[in-house]
Amino acid sequence: MTFDTNTLRGVVTPDLCAGERHHAACQVVHEALRSGRIRGFFGEAVVASDALGREDKVDVVGGARIESETRSTGPNAVTISIGPRWDRTPINPQFLELLKGALALGMRAMIGPRRIPDSLAVRGFGDGFYEPDTNPAELLARGEKANEVDKALALRGLGRARAVQLGLEYSHRDGMDGEWWPQGLGRARDGAERHRLENALSFARRAAVWRSRIRWRSWCK
Repeated sequence: MTFDTNTLRGVVTPDLCAGERHHAACQVVHEALRSGRIRGFFGEAVVASDALGREDKVDVVGGARIESETRSTGPNAVTISIGPRWDRTPINPQFLELLKGALALGMRAMIGPRRIPDSLAVRGFGDGFYEPDTNPAELLARGEKANEVDKALALRGLGRARAVQLGLEYSHRDGMDGEWWPQGLGRARDGAERHRLENALSFARRAAVWRSRIRWRSWCK
């Protein structure tokens, strides 16, 4: 069973939803997870995005940059590495406790086709954080299906397409056409523009969770 952030909190710590109409259901699911009657999962994107906090999410993704590193690997050899970089941001303490509780219940994260922000907050949990890969051929087929879904969402202006569009829009406005779209997100000028980015990144996170489900669940072939 796969859980998103809003349901993850309730089933890991049912007391948090005491008095709510879903409290009894949260208790039942919590006990089922604790006893091993069901196995729980959560998308890696839930952690990579929500663990940063709503405000930090915009700053971290918008602070992306492309960096190069050159080093000598021998008397007549030079290696050049080029890739994306983000500033490291500490995981939200409350979210960290939530993750620890989920892992204690036997839950594991599902790696998904990574888009943004490439597991910024996920580093350092160790191999036991993730559900192990399945049959390589099956995993490849599911990955291809996930990419098809991603493209279909983009054609409809959904998923991460909203964030990409805003990034390109802000870059163009500032005369910086051609820069990487996450850099454009860092050009938000006021609270209204940041609010648009927060909503766009939330849509991107939801799409990433669905890609994780497709990548790992046989019923999504």
